[in-house]
Amino acid sequence: MQPRPRLKLSQAETEPRQFGTSHVFDLNEGLPALDRFNDIIALFDEKWDGKTLPQRLDYRFQDLRGWHSHFALTEMNSDLSDGSFRIMGSNFAQLFGGSITQGSRLRDARTERVGALISFFGRLLNTPAMGYFNGRLGYDGREHVNLEVLDIPATDRHGELRYILSFARGIRA
Repeated sequence: MQPRPRLKLSQAETEPRQFGTSHVFDLNEGLPALDRFNDIIALFDEKWDGKTLPQRLDYRFQDLRGWHSHFALTEMNSDLSDGSFRIMGSNFAQLFGGSITQGSRLRDARTERVGALISFFGRLLNTPAMGYFNGRLGYDGREHVNLEVLDIPATDRHGELRYILSFARGIRA
C-alpha cells in the first residue's frame, strides 16, 4: 500500500476556540503531520487498511507504551448523543484538574466545554477524521494549563465508529 499523505496544520479545517484552536483532519485526505504525536499516528496508519478504520480492540496495551498515563478512551452512544470515559490515564486526568474522571459521562462534566466534546467527537466519527487541539483549558482555575490533544476515531467489533482514543500532553509555556 502506498504511504498516505501527511497533512500540515494549515491543511486542516480549523475551529478557533476561546482558549485555543481545534483542527479537523479528514482521513480521506490524509493523516496529520504532528511531530509530538508521530508514533501514535504511525500506529494508526499501520492498523488501518485504508477502508475500514481500526477497531478499538486492535490497539493493544503494549502498543501505547509511553502514552498510558496520557491516554483516554471515550465510548460514544450509538446515536452519538453522549459518551463515557472508559479508560483515563492519571496524567490525562490531572491535566483536566478532575473535571473529567474515568467512568464519567460527557454530559455530566463540570464544565460546558467538556460537554462540547459530544458534538466534536460526533463530527470526528461521522467524517471520519482525526482531531487536534492546541491551547489552554480555560476553566476551573486551569487557565494556565497549556496542552495538545490528538483524538483518533476507532470502531467497535461490528465496524461502527463509536470510540475516540485521546492522547494529551502538557506544553511548557
